[in-house]
Amino acid sequence: MSETKAVTECTLCAQKFSADRVEIPVIGEAPSSTIIRIVHGLKKHLESKHGREINVIKELSQNFYGYLVTSHFQTEDVHLGLAFDIARAGLHKMTRRPIQVPDGAIREQLAKMGLSGDTLQNVAQYIINVRDAYDEEGIFSAEAHRESVIQQSQGPVLVTP
Repeated sequence: MSETKAVTECTLCAQKFSADRVEIPVIGEAPSSTIIRIVHGLKKHLESKHGREINVIKELSQNFYGYLVTSHFQTEDVHLGLAFDIARAGLHKMTRRPIQVPDGAIREQLAKMGLSGDTLQNVAQYIINVRDAYDEEGIFSAEAHRESVIQQSQGPVLVTP
């Protein structure tokens, strides 16, 4: 392979594609014609060899489109607002780089710093919560938010004898 070419490999079937190397993209600018051509070629491969995956991509593109549209609006409708947030959270989950530090590693590092007992547990839980908030996991997930909205919208339950 020459220095002007690079290989891209399909993670589904290991087929390899050779194409011109691309220039470093500039954030906020439209992709270059080279990037568009490469992506188009890779899409053609997915369409011809991996129909199920291309269908999933098409469905997910609707989420992205929905997010782009709804990001320009505010609503008083709690359920519609939740739908906006779920679209955003889905994109965040697909595109984020998760912080891969297990709870145990956090506690271990704090213990090495001399923390123990309740102080260690409280500081560890704070750090875990910050990590989970960033990753939108656990109590900070879109699913947890959805459940909270459902519970709040149901109001008090009246029990009659």
